[in-house]
Amino acid sequence: MNKLVYGTAKKYGVRVYEFENVGNHLHALVRVPRLRLWAPYIRELTGRIAQAVGDIFPIAGKFWKFRPHTRIVQGWKKAYQIAKEYIFLNRLEAEGLIKRSEIQSLKDPRDIFDG
Repeated sequence: MNKLVYGTAKKYGVRVYEFENVGNHLHALVRVPRLRLWAPYIRELTGRIAQAVGDIFPIAGKFWKFRPHTRIVQGWKKAYQIAKEYIFLNRLEAEGLIKRSEIQSLKDPRDIFDG
């Protein structure tokens, strides 16, 4: 998966700041150099992922249930840090180290390490 994500990003000049495969979905914090590159980048990436997974686990019908969810992060201080921490917490949840209810009750994600 890493090879697909980083290889496709390199092809389109996309910078991957954070990437996490949490089992049933992926999280990525990326910077696209030009907005017009977003559609071909995400189309190729999702297609390559579907092909790779389909080769390993044959799937009847559609691979993806939903379109990729995207959010534009404006501001490289607070908004970037929030997105980065969200990805980190999802990884902890996927690894079974924290529950969704615990995530929602945190005021600051770093509080997880204080207890």
